[in-house]
Order: sequence, then structure tokens, then C-alpha cells
Amino acid sequence: MSTVVDRLKAARAKLLPRGAWTQDAFARDRDGNHVDSGAPNAVCWCAVGALRAVGDDDGTGRFALERELLGRRRINTEVTWFNDYAAKSKRIVIRLFDRAIARAEAEAEAAQ
Repeated sequence: MSTVVDRLKAARAKLLPRGAWTQDAFARDRDGNHVDSGAPNAVCWCAVGALRAVGDDDGTGRFALERELLGRRRINTEVTWFNDYAAKSKRIVIRLFDRAIARAEAEAEAAQ
């Protein structure tokens, strides 16, 4: 079973290639059509879609991102809203993942 850190890192990696991030859909195919996050023809994802694609079925990865938004005193801490409306670039979404990964790694280290 993967940890939240594993899922956050895997989802972040899905978003890194050029053209792999999207808005207003969990995932899209190469023609820009909405597809399921786990569809074999998906080529780009939003933050939540990337988490779904890597098996964040219990939502702990999404919760980790929402905690980071809350820590930044965002009025709306919904990750989908952040991805689609507040984030003006993939770089901003990647930074959110980086902060969530750093916190999750620190918490895992402290728990040992």
C-alpha cells in the first residue's frame, strides 16, 4: 500500500511533462476531450485527477493539499477550485504539491 508521500510524488510526476496539466476537467485525452482520470488515453490531469490516477482512493493526498491551502489562509481550500480558478499556471500547482510533500515527509519522520 502506498503512503500519502508516495501518492503525492506520483501525482506530481504525472503533471510535470509539458502539456500534462489541465483545468476544468479531471483528465483529458490528446484531443482535449474529458476522460476518466485513470483512462489509458488520458494525457493530462488536474491536481485531483492526477491523484485519482495514482490511486488516491481514500483521499489522503487530496486532504494533504487542502491542508496546505488552509495553511496559506485561502478562503476556499477545495483543491479542484484552486486548480481551476486560483492557479494561473502549472508551476503554482506543482509548488502546492511540493509543500504538501515536504509536510507529509516531516510528519512521517516525526512519527518514527
